Amino acid sequence: MLSKNTLFEFLYQNLHDQITCGHLKPGDTLPSMPQLAAIYNVGIRTVKDVLARLKTEGLIQTTERKPARVITGLKKTVLLKAMLLVC
Repeated sequence: MLSKNTLFEFLYQNLHDQITCGHLKPGDTLPSMPQLAAIYNVGIRTVKDVLARLKTEGLIQTTERKPARVITGLKKTVLLKAMLLVC
């Protein structure tokens, strides 16, 4: 079984890549926390921690009782670097 840190990093990297590569665009909503937990087979706490990190990085916006929404928060140079490395 994977450790919590590994599950966190896996989910974080997956969502981060989807946003920075343009698969999830500004205005798109993420699945609910229970849906993300089920899709990635992780706990709700892991999902909350990942969403908090993405929010801190300016990639998503969260509102209580609403799904997280992708926002434009990356500087162009950071976005370009991420796209070149990941996509």
